[in-house]
Amino acid sequence: MHSLLFVSPTTREVSRLNEDDLSFAVVGIGSNSGKELSKALALDQYITPDLAVSVGFAGSLTASGNTGDLILCSDVIKEKDPSRRIVLEPSLLEIAGQIILATGLHARSESIQSVRRPLLSSHQKVVQGERTGALAADMEGYYLADSLYQLGIPHLAIRVILDKRNQNLPRFVERVIDDPSGAEWRHVLRSVWNPNAIRSLLVLAMQARTACAIIGEAANALAKNYGAFAEGYKND
Repeated sequence: MHSLLFVSPTTREVSRLNEDDLSFAVVGIGSNSGKELSKALALDQYITPDLAVSVGFAGSLTASGNTGDLILCSDVIKEKDPSRRIVLEPSLLEIAGQIILATGLHARSESIQSVRRPLLSSHQKVVQGERTGALAADMEGYYLADSLYQLGIPHLAIRVILDKRNQNLPRFVERVIDDPSGAEWRHVLRSVWNPNAIRSLLVLAMQARTACAIIGEAANALAKNYGAFAEGYKND
């Protein structure tokens, strides 16, 4: 079994990984993701990985963040207490950055903030960005990093920006996150009679497609080059 583990909130983020024998842990959206990851790693089906790579989407908190921008997270910040941040291993970031750069992609090494509720309005994004200085916000990064740190597992966090700072998201996003069944189609159907909502959903769907392609390319590069990557880290 691979000693590289990919962690994602849903199956969508890892849908474009090519390796059939990779290990995955799908842990759900939000602050419970860290606990779910710890539970998964306690099961017999997993060995303790040498490296975990969490992948996911994020919303931009700055004017410079655009859909498709790839982030190698330098540190992850907790929403309620910005002084609580987990710094990721710089040597891991450097090696991962070199591997990703060789694919022709460019990854920014920046802070992300993990929020408990989705930031639906551009105003919310501006406020959080000014408060923490983070480039983008997700809903899992801090909690996954905390769990992996407690387990002593080296960890990378890769995020791709989905929505820009000036983009207001439809309420659909909040309803999907709050629905434990994960039945997105149900909430899509509720929105079909609202032209503005449908327009927002179509934009978001196109952005998600772009973000999934970027995540897939970066994650596939790490998986393909993991041998050299792991050796370089051990010799660091």
